[in-house]
Amino acid sequence: MVNSLSINVLYIEDSSIQSRSGARAVRHIGGEYLLVTTGAAALEAANTRTFNLILCDLVLPDMDGIDLIQQLRYKFPTIPIIVITAFNLPGQRETCLQAGATDFVMKPVDTSELEELLRKYLSAS
Repeated sequence: MVNSLSINVLYIEDSSIQSRSGARAVRHIGGEYLLVTTGAAALEAANTRTFNLILCDLVLPDMDGIDLIQQLRYKFPTIPIIVITAFNLPGQRETCLQAGATDFVMKPVDTSELEELLRKYLSAS
């Protein structure tokens, strides 16, 4: 069982429309999230606050998502990172996992599927 008092998610997504389903999933399991829209803001937040899970879009206005995942993974080797993307290019999932992502979800996000992933990785951490 996930302790809702300890759920703090860093949510990196530059589209306010796309962020709704992820935010809904986090709230539905009793968690809180910080939504940031750039890679630079994500790195700053990750260095100044404590999170126990990261949701990360791949296409950001200032940074490649793969580079961001690598930087986050280097600094935070145990925090689960779930990639959420609309681009399912051949080999994209494998590239993300090799960069340090824990899992990979396609947009549009199925809220119940994302809730299951959140519970899975938060209960393991």
